[in-house]
Amino acid sequence: MSGLLLMATASVLVGCAQDKAIFVAENGATIINLDQPAFTYARPGVPSTLCRFNRSSAVYVCDNGRKSGMTSAGLPTIGTQLIYFDGSEFRRKAPNAN
Repeated sequence: MSGLLLMATASVLVGCAQDKAIFVAENGATIINLDQPAFTYARPGVPSTLCRFNRSSAVYVCDNGRKSGMTSAGLPTIGTQLIYFDGSEFRRKAPNAN
């Protein structure tokens, strides 16, 4: 019985670790993996690109040459909920929302 409980707990923890926060703008643009050194940014009709913070210019620079500052809002207990990036406002997509 304890082995079954351990396996169920491990499955839940693995599932949580794979849950990625997705931020979506009204124009359909998305930001994924914001907590990584490079996040994925995609706009409709344009291939996705990786973006990284450039300390010397204090803006995010994407592999496709796009540059933008970023402003985010949230609370420590719930994490980032709102992002302003590349002229768009992004909201955190609710888990399991289609």
